[in-house]
Amino acid sequence: MNRQFCTPFFWTSETFTTAIIKERTLEYAFRTIYRATNPTPETLGEHIEQEKFVAKNNNKEPVRKIDIVALDLFFKQYRHSESYHIIFNFFYGDNASTFMQFPTFGVKKDMAGFEYTKQLCQTGT
Repeated sequence: MNRQFCTPFFWTSETFTTAIIKERTLEYAFRTIYRATNPTPETLGEHIEQEKFVAKNNNKEPVRKIDIVALDLFFKQYRHSESYHIIFNFFYGDNASTFMQFPTFGVKKDMAGFEYTKQLCQTGT
């Protein structure tokens, strides 16, 4: 975040709608606000705190079904990890990691970490 703002990312495989573009842009605006008022997240746990801030302020979409138990175990095992590959895999899943030629860690659902964070917010955890 050298320029003090976060730029929204879109995957070329996504189907774009006005709603997705608005949602993603708002998410990145909230990430920018979070990073302006907090240290830059480095560990998986710190990234989860950032995403909880985003989800609490911009949680418009219903949470997709995920294996919360498996993701919670993954999170607890790696919460202190600063490995970019682990953090990326947790949030985006094995398919995205494979596409980027990164190692995979068994996160089968695409965007699972984001859904995990939204679910934490809904349960007040």
